[in-house]
Amino acid sequence: KSMSSSIVNIIRLTNLYKIAVSVRSRIASTVDEKSSASIYTPTVADIAALNRTIDRYQMHVRHAKAVARAYNIRAYFFIQPYLATGLEHDRAALTDYEANLYRTIDARHKYFVSAFYRAVRNTDGIIDISAVFAEPRFNGNYDDAVHLNPLGNQRVARRIYAELK
Repeated sequence: KSMSSSIVNIIRLTNLYKIAVSVRSRIASTVDEKSSASIYTPTVADIAALNRTIDRYQMHVRHAKAVARAYNIRAYFFIQPYLATGLEHDRAALTDYEANLYRTIDARHKYFVSAFYRAVRNTDGIIDISAVFAEPRFNGNYDDAVHLNPLGNQRVARRIYAELK
């Protein structure tokens, strides 16, 4: 038994084993094709990391607002659209291309992004424009899973301008 456990421990150190574990994890964190719900369940460590991230973000916003006040400057903080939030997906406001992009995003990442957005959207001084694309007539905004295309950038710019008027 000690020989076989030694072999298992050696195998666990190989790159092939690490790749296999990574692929298995990636497959396990994919979206259930029958629904938009991901099968990812956060760990206690994930929740703690998310809470630290939220706290740090809110702290940075408070600090930036304090600096702006000290220099008599108006500061604006926007939460922009991001495909990983699932907002457009859940409202069927994606092109086929965008829906395919959404399906490629890791379920763990989707969990973190959507939970972060839900937590910070009501932070004092935050202007939430993340739903700007959440209607089917406003689809076709993403070049890839992260970046907006020129049309998406134009729509966000118009929304920011409307908020600043």
